[in-house]
Amino acid sequence: WKASRVVRYEPRTRELPSLRRLVAASQAAGRPALDSVGMYALGRTIGHGAFGAVKAGVHKLSGLRVAVKCYRNADVRTEADARALEREVAILRLVGGHMQIVRLYELIDTPTHTYLVLELATHGDLATHLRASCPQAAAGGLADGAAAELFAQACEAVAFCHANGVIHRDIKPENCLLARGGRARAPAAAAVAAA
Repeated sequence: WKASRVVRYEPRTRELPSLRRLVAASQAAGRPALDSVGMYALGRTIGHGAFGAVKAGVHKLSGLRVAVKCYRNADVRTEADARALEREVAILRLVGGHMQIVRLYELIDTPTHTYLVLELATHGDLATHLRASCPQAAAGGLADGAAAELFAQACEAVAFCHANGVIHRDIKPENCLLARGGRARAPAAAAVAAA
């Protein structure tokens, strides 16, 4: 794994005074310190992947809620692992501008970890939604209109990926994330660029 291929985030000079005030105010209020990376405070773990955890995060200045994939550099051991991480970043940059695909906001590299700062799909995944909040799930799933809406959104994301030479290899309810308003969002982690 060659860290030089990854952009390192350094706070801009104009951000530092605001960040210092935020940290001082938090300490003065007696709030517990959160883990943080760059301009993001990291909270609870919301998922796990092959190389690490996904944590909820908040941009310290804007308050934007994000998901942060935390990769331990020590776990990226082989050239194949490094290529998989590079491929994920490249695919997110290529297709992340589509309304139904999770957006990559920032990539942060430290000596021990690589962090992908992603759009947070605030309503979890479709599988959990089906099990927990749909009374129809036990009797066979979502109402027809809701199912058709989500399916159409997933098809839009897949069509956009295909139009850009990307094939998603793991389409399933667990990989269909739901944003505010019930909009489907597809993560690009299980996607490959067609050669």
